Amino acid sequence: MAGKNRVIYDMIVSAKQGNMASIGYILEAYSPQVEAVLYSMAPWLSEECLKDCRQEVLIRLVRVIPKFKLKY
Repeated sequence: MAGKNRVIYDMIVSAKQGNMASIGYILEAYSPQVEAVLYSMAPWLSEECLKDCRQEVLIRLVRVIPKFKLKY
């Protein structure tokens, strides 16, 4: 497994084991993508509402990390 993919895989393994720093890394890494998707789906939402939606998505991500099925 090469470079960046290995780092993400290692972070997911660590996050599944409860490592809060790894969970934080994953949330930080995917936050811009979550924000971009939310904005593209609902550009009419206020900035405050977009922040709330982003937070909800990230909370749900934290909840599903333990359920990730890893293939490597």
